[in-house]
Amino acid sequence: MGLVEIDWKPDSRKLRQFAVVWLIGFALAGCLVGWKAGVVNGSGKWTAPLVMWILAVIVGVFGILAPSRVRPIYVGWMAIAWPIGYVVTHVLFGIVYFGLFTPIAILFRLIGRDALQRKFDKEEESYWIKRTVTPSPKSYFNQF
Repeated sequence: MGLVEIDWKPDSRKLRQFAVVWLIGFALAGCLVGWKAGVVNGSGKWTAPLVMWILAVIVGVFGILAPSRVRPIYVGWMAIAWPIGYVVTHVLFGIVYFGLFTPIAILFRLIGRDALQRKFDKEEESYWIKRTVTPSPKSYFNQF
């Protein structure tokens, strides 16, 4: 069981939300494709952006008016997106861990920093740290 699971039986509200996001996303993606293809300055072809805009409108309108009609598209989209998200998440976590935390930890070891004071001292009777000020009972109601 992962953190995010695919909703195989989405309700109408979720399908409408998906349709609105699809409509906006594909319309913007069509604009981006048209801009990259050179449609703005008149040298590109309108085919790809037009197809994306038509898909955006068809799925968006069907999803808003009859949400059950876009359920196969929703399930297919989630089935494709879930493994991609799973891999990208794990790769990014690995990059952050091994690219950021590990070098910092190695540097701290080399310079001898021990922020948690984990060194064991055989001559110490206790590791209890005495508080200088005793908190008042009212402070427990104001924790933050």
